[in-house]
Amino acid sequence: MRPVPWWALLSATGAPFFLIGGWTAGAARQPDHYDPVFDTISVLAGPGATDAWIMQLGLAAAGACYLVTAFGLAVAGLLGRVLLALGGIATGLVALFPQPENGGSDEHAFVAGTAFVALALWPVASTLTLRERFWPTWADTLSPGAPRPWAVRRPAAILASLIPIGLCAWFGVEMFSRGPWIGLTERFAAGAESIWPLVVAISARLTPYALAGRAEAVAEPPGSAAASPLD
Repeated sequence: MRPVPWWALLSATGAPFFLIGGWTAGAARQPDHYDPVFDTISVLAGPGATDAWIMQLGLAAAGACYLVTAFGLAVAGLLGRVLLALGGIATGLVALFPQPENGGSDEHAFVAGTAFVALALWPVASTLTLRERFWPTWADTLSPGAPRPWAVRRPAAILASLIPIGLCAWFGVEMFSRGPWIGLTERFAAGAESIWPLVVAISARLTPYALAGRAEAVAEPPGSAAASPLD
């Protein structure tokens, strides 16, 4: 049993690839008046964008990657994995409810806000201890004293949540004040959130581990010399 299967590592790599690649390729297809520092990512998936399907595909693929990673990242706690999956679903829904060409959209604001909040909180939530009957934690199978990946330890997880929370707050201030860095701060927040599942997966793959019972001696068959009480 591996702490993170290969397919979860692949999906964790895919999330930043599709998200960042989507907004980079999508922005390159826009007219000169599109400004990635000011204009949001969602504009690229909206009805007024050139080749909006690029960003729509990027959002849908990134959301699917978050969801798959949540199932495979058994090194994290249940609550964190649920939030990661929720963030993935909400990210995919942003492609279905893009920002309109003019004005706002309550549906878009809801799904985009849910994605940002869930993906910001999942690292620290993954350190909380719950009774996990239906979604077992890989850590429960470890032998006592086995090292845990550094990325799921509480100090790293708290920092991994505080950074995107701060970036999301900065993005919110820019949005409400119509500041000049709306698009840039959104990219900082979304990019930081997309990278952390990959960091957790890599740290888990690189951490030595021993499953409970694996280190125990194999019992000798009855009647063997090693089993004799006189030895």
